[in-house]
Amino acid sequence: MIKVGISGALGKMGQEIIRAVRADADLEFVIGIDSTAAKINDRSFDFDLVSDLTLIDPKDIDVLVDFTTASAIKSTMDFCSNNSINLVMGTSGVTADDLKTAERLFSNEDSPNAVIASNFAIGAVLMMNFAKFAAPYFENAEIIEYHHNQKIDAPSGTAVTTAERMDIARKKLKLDSFPTDRTQKHVLEGSRGGVGAANIPIHSVRVQGVVANQDVILGAQGQTLIIKHETIDRSAFMPGVILAIKKVMQTNGLTIGLEKFLGIDY
Repeated sequence: MIKVGISGALGKMGQEIIRAVRADADLEFVIGIDSTAAKINDRSFDFDLVSDLTLIDPKDIDVLVDFTTASAIKSTMDFCSNNSINLVMGTSGVTADDLKTAERLFSNEDSPNAVIASNFAIGAVLMMNFAKFAAPYFENAEIIEYHHNQKIDAPSGTAVTTAERMDIARKKLKLDSFPTDRTQKHVLEGSRGGVGAANIPIHSVRVQGVVANQDVILGAQGQTLIIKHETIDRSAFMPGVILAIKKVMQTNGLTIGLEKFLGIDY
């Protein structure tokens, strides 16, 4: 049995992960961590809950799953590295500097392992890779990402990662970035979105009722290709999370994304 702790246990994703872990015969959910725990009077939870990682016994868990906030990323990685706990991180807002820190912390011979992914939905992983494969064959591209109106960062990590992979695909074939946006007059500032890797405009929509969707729109003479992924329910992320929990125990060092586990890491 793989013993699992979940940081962000009282959030919507945390609650979904608890259900998924408990439903898997190979996993055991042992403790939840949530910063709001100390403020909650209702103790009807049917699991052990603490408010801070430092309050857990590292020997009690094999894997920590973290879906919290960007402000906690570095402290969570430090704690896992220092206490030999394998880490699966899906927290939004992971930066390039965070990944450099993760590489340093989780790539030593004696260090634990880590999986960090911008999206754990298998369909979203495929969508990003379809966009990567298509990028060299089109003349323009834009990304529109849609999330619920409680998401505090924009653009999403999935959108940023998608643009970065499209950029890498073009560079491998010695192609330049997509042309710079030719819009000369912005009636409303920011109406053309932010600019990601390869000069790809990224537009963020925040609206109640949405979970997490993304469109990648590519254009060439006389044609467009739209690669679309829709997350209807947070349960869509669970197969990827469970896969990462099991694989992080077997894969040395730091793994970025789920591609390696799905056999599409090329």
